[in-house]
Amino acid sequence: MKTPLLFTGLLAAGLLTHPAVAQIDIHFQTPGPLKLRYGLRAGGLSTRTTTPTQYIVYDGQAHLYGYQGGIAAEAAWGWLAVQPALVYTQKGHLYDAVTPYTYQGGQYKARRRDELRINYLELPINLVATVHHVQLLAGPYVAWALSGYTKQWSVAEGATPPGATFGTVYRDDLHFGRGHNYRVVDYRRFDAGLNAGLGYQVGPAQVQLTYALGLTDFDYPAPDPANRNPYSGYSGNTINKHRGWQLHATYFFGGKQAE
Repeated sequence: MKTPLLFTGLLAAGLLTHPAVAQIDIHFQTPGPLKLRYGLRAGGLSTRTTTPTQYIVYDGQAHLYGYQGGIAAEAAWGWLAVQPALVYTQKGHLYDAVTPYTYQGGQYKARRRDELRINYLELPINLVATVHHVQLLAGPYVAWALSGYTKQWSVAEGATPPGATFGTVYRDDLHFGRGHNYRVVDYRRFDAGLNAGLGYQVGPAQVQLTYALGLTDFDYPAPDPANRNPYSGYSGNTINKHRGWQLHATYFFGGKQAE
């Protein structure tokens, strides 16, 4: 037992007396004058809402894929920078469900797909630290809904009841604010949350992978629990928040030093 301990001690002593043998050279650039630049951003995201309804049991949770694009800016002091952006982004969910039901004494099943898509104008503001091209970033975001829709369609699984029709697609445009009919859930336009992630920067180009954590409920609670949207499959009293991954690239122009 003494031999491994002795070897470990000699190895540690050797590394201390000869640091060039195993040296990790990490240094931070001294913050210099403020530099400003702007750029274009494009990418995609995978998103879903967090709380399925209590009335429907989902068979898997498929993420909804969307697009993101817009303009970005950067104010940098050496290795530390603030990066605001103004982007068009798509959020929502895409769920699959198998619904059993009884029709004239027979037992049947239908496979249903439920889609919710909301298009936002989003303003993320991230604090970014870059060391040896690797970025660590985090910050808040706010968003304003521009448009959206819910869509639901179903297909028979196995036998079908007499006279049943499947494959019909139900689609409704979203209404924002209160006071609409029972078929449409009222959604809030405002959304907000936090972003955090990693990136890699080479010269004027960077690629970032972030996770968006929505903090606001974008669905108004329904006064009556039975008054829910039959197309989105969500109860009006559940909590619906956007959560998802974003992968986007930004190319910056300029690099002008601020006076």
